[in-house]
Amino acid sequence: MRVLLDANVIVTYLTKREDPYLDACEEIVRLCSERQIEGYVSLHTLSIVWYVMRKYPEQYRTTCIRELCRILELAGTDMEHVRNGLEEEHFSDFEDMLQDMCAQAVNADYLVTANLKDFKRGVILPITPLQLLEQVKSSVSTEPVFPQVDNDVFRLHGGNGQSITVKQHWHRISNLSCSTHCHTFIMLCII
Repeated sequence: MRVLLDANVIVTYLTKREDPYLDACEEIVRLCSERQIEGYVSLHTLSIVWYVMRKYPEQYRTTCIRELCRILELAGTDMEHVRNGLEEEHFSDFEDMLQDMCAQAVNADYLVTANLKDFKRGVILPITPLQLLEQVKSSVSTEPVFPQVDNDVFRLHGGNGQSITVKQHWHRISNLSCSTHCHTFIMLCII
């Protein structure tokens, strides 16, 4: 499952602010750190976090950003998408539009946010942290668990230009061509 975490989820997790989603945000970040969820954060969320946490010591903020970058993948978008997004008027809030664009760029299954109404006209389905945990709980019994291999990351390149990280994207292997399946099988057997 691939998700983009909205800035409010990240800020709640880092600041431990009083929030009905605090426990869920902590659990989501834990699941991302264990690679049970493929988590993304948008590039601009990092600057939002830096600004919101300006009352905290700089060393602590730096540590928080470093930890986010260790746990989550970075999502971004390009100028063409931003221009198109501005023209379509899907969002009244520019930052929310950027979150949706970044979620699209990484082909996220969900955009995890505490503010569903902000994304009601977005492309990527918004869900709350609690809803995501329910999705994870319901999918645990149906998805195989990929074995952990000493933090090694193996990249596979499909003939159609796709590239995946086996450890993090094991559930997306079925989207590749037949010849890639064979190479994947052989590679996993050798390991």
